[in-house]
Amino acid sequence: MLDARKSSIYRNRPRFSVFGHGSYTYTPYKVAISGLHKEPAFRLVAPIAEHPVVLDDTCYFLPFDDATEAALTWAIRTSRASTDLIQSLVFWDAKRPINKRILSRIELFKLPFDQLDVVEAAAKEAARMGIPFDERRVHGFFDQAGPRTAPFLFGGAAS
Repeated sequence: MLDARKSSIYRNRPRFSVFGHGSYTYTPYKVAISGLHKEPAFRLVAPIAEHPVVLDDTCYFLPFDDATEAALTWAIRTSRASTDLIQSLVFWDAKRPINKRILSRIELFKLPFDQLDVVEAAAKEAARMGIPFDERRVHGFFDQAGPRTAPFLFGGAAS
C-alpha cells in the first residue's frame, strides 16, 4: 500500500513518510471538506467511540476542541453565501478543485448569514450527530472580534 502512493510529495522520501501531522490531527471535532470532490460539501466530523477521526491528505479541515464552536462553524460554512462564494472561486476542471488557497480566502464572519438560522442549523446537526451543543457558548462565538481566517489544515502537504 505504501509503495503504491503516487503523489509527488513522497518521491525521494523515506518509505514511511507522513506529512501534515500535528496536534490538530487529534482534535475531537473538525469541519472538513474534500479537495477532490466536485462540490463544496463541508462535513462536521465528531469522534467515533470516543476517538478522534483522522482524515487523509485529500481533505482540508478546521480543528476544534469544542463541539458547539465546530457545529456553528459548520453551519456558516454550509450556508448559501459560503457555498456560492466557493462556487465562484473554484476551477472545477482542476485535479484538486477545492484547495487551501481558496478556503483560506473566506473570512467566516464576513459572510452574510442570519445568526438565528446558523444557531438552528448547528443545534439540529449536533443533535442529529449526538454531540453536545451548549447554547450558552453561542454568544461568545459570535462576539469574537475580527475575521475568522483560521487556516485550513490537511493531512498532506499538497495545497
